Amino acid sequence: MIGVAKDEEELLAEMRRLSEVDPKAVEYHLAQGHIRAWLDYIGRGDLASLLGDVKSLADAVKLLSDAMLGWDSELTCPGCGFKGRVRDFKLLRPPWYFGKYLGRSLQCPRCGLKFRYFYPLAQGGRPYTVPKGKGI
Repeated sequence: MIGVAKDEEELLAEMRRLSEVDPKAVEYHLAQGHIRAWLDYIGRGDLASLLGDVKSLADAVKLLSDAMLGWDSELTCPGCGFKGRVRDFKLLRPPWYFGKYLGRSLQCPRCGLKFRYFYPLAQGGRPYTVPKGKGI
């Protein structure tokens, strides 16, 4: 056994570590779909779907790193007011860079509303959603 992970953060840490030690092992598991299957198994099908066509270890690490940036930030659904962490919302597509923000397309686990969430990359920036929440 070359590594163990209990959640997506540990998976990313192990992928980074193994990129230095044994990158071919991780590329094999990427190519065979083992990492996608494991992410599905732990309930992170949204992250698994991002890795669909990724074959390179560097691309997989970058994609997962971007997807999990600001993962523990508090977020309120602009539709129903559900409060949770970014990780509690379903990620609908790979994140993208928008100026000094990282954009995400998310879906609320309570009401199913699809919306965009922009997380600031620069110090002092404020996160925002589109559409804006009620009363904002």
